[in-house]
Amino acid sequence: MKKIILSCLPCWTGKMIPLSLGVLKAKINDLGNVKIKNFDNDYFNRYKISYEYIKNLHYIYRINNPKFYMKFLFTFHLKKIIKKIIHENPNIICFSVYKSNILSTYYICKKLKEKRKNIKIILGGPNVNFNASIKFLSKYSDHIVQGEGEYSIREIIKNGKINKNQKIVNLEKEPTPDFSDFNLKKYKKILPYYTTRGCYNKCNYCIERIFFNKFRIKSANKIYNDLIEMKNKYKISSFFLCDPNIFGTKKNLEQFCDLIIKNKIKINWGGQIRIFQPNKNLIKKMKKAGCKSISIGIESGSQKILDSMNKNYEIKKIEVIMKNINKIGIKINLYFIVGYPTESWRDFLKTIRFIFKNKINITQIYLSTFSFYEKTEIYKKSKQFKIKNKNSVFWTSKNSNIIIRVLRYSILNLIRTILQKRP
Repeated sequence: MKKIILSCLPCWTGKMIPLSLGVLKAKINDLGNVKIKNFDNDYFNRYKISYEYIKNLHYIYRINNPKFYMKFLFTFHLKKIIKKIIHENPNIICFSVYKSNILSTYYICKKLKEKRKNIKIILGGPNVNFNASIKFLSKYSDHIVQGEGEYSIREIIKNGKINKNQKIVNLEKEPTPDFSDFNLKKYKKILPYYTTRGCYNKCNYCIERIFFNKFRIKSANKIYNDLIEMKNKYKISSFFLCDPNIFGTKKNLEQFCDLIIKNKIKINWGGQIRIFQPNKNLIKKMKKAGCKSISIGIESGSQKILDSMNKNYEIKKIEVIMKNINKIGIKINLYFIVGYPTESWRDFLKTIRFIFKNKINITQIYLSTFSFYEKTEIYKKSKQFKIKNKNSVFWTSKNSNIIIRVLRYSILNLIRTILQKRP
């Protein structure tokens, strides 16, 4: 029987369960002795103070000076991981690769191949969909799986190769994610789940459509049954829906809420929505069905920037929606992107103004700095946006450089800290 390990390496997120590992385990459990080893969480629990510091350095050095990073930063712990993997003696090991753990993945793969050439290494995840990443990682891996991994990994394990005419995953027929290998006491008491794949919008910087290709949704019945199964199995009643647009449609969302209310199920859930115009009755129904929080990727308080991103919504409508949601008692979390290529100081100040104007309706603010992904529209049109050095963290445009982005991020982070400490 084949011994298969599914893993995520430091530094991804630390305290959250990687949904991808649970999804894959459920899909390939019948192909051998499948175990999940989340070394990312092990590192987080051991080095909590340095975790975010290392993660941020990872972003900087992953392209510009990876050899320096791997030589001087946290290789001591990575050597322990290698020993643990070798002790398990797997036939196959699969790593989920993200922007923030690509270097640790490279290092582990390299050392594993030096010590145990017979171990088959499969890489998947968002960051293996780009040419630079593939070139960087391919030397010490046997297979790189782009896009959805369920069928591809099954094909590799069974036949040693990927079927070029790979079918798209039918979400209605997929098994419930399997989290049985996780020590749930080491994580937040919340289980991840997905209700859709892909996205119907065309934001010019996003990889969601590239990664998943076709937009699909799970039915309300499928979502309901999966959540109840996980609730009963793991004795956890809180769920985070990881989609950029939970439930996909208002109709599907309403049907799910009706099922929860009708059957008197006690669960808590939240996730990210695209901006739609929910009426107050639907918001009340969401609250009654256990919705505790809604996250919105607003990205900027400047309409000019939103139009340039191709977000297809208006600031004024966002404010109305937030007010209605907050009135009914659902918490609102906002995501902002700092340093979009055309963002001027005037646009940035509009974001600050938006935050202060609507602070009574905001529970949490999450920040990220803008970065480029191959195959996105803005990446293809970099000349039009006057972008230079787009493959580096030090990219520049007319209104942006690394110093400006760090300064703006620091200002917003200070504002976020002050607002979130208020009573």
